Amino acid sequence: MPKILVFAVIGVLIWTIIGLQGDIMKATARRNELKEQAAAIELENDEMRRQINTSDEDETIAEIARDDLSLIMPGEQVYYD
Repeated sequence: MPKILVFAVIGVLIWTIIGLQGDIMKATARRNELKEQAAAIELENDEMRRQINTSDEDETIAEIARDDLSLIMPGEQVYYD
């Protein structure tokens, strides 16, 4: 009887480890996806900073703020279709 119990415990442990390995693989894949998204967003941010830093005109800065950041000027109203 004790041998059966030991084999049962070992079986449960093996099953648990296999399940955890699958979870680790999924989490690693998700982490890699998020790293790629973060890198893409960082590139976009760098481009926006470059556009702002190379622009001397207030209208260009306002256009970037409206188009890329969805900001509005005080008193403006936004209408959605």
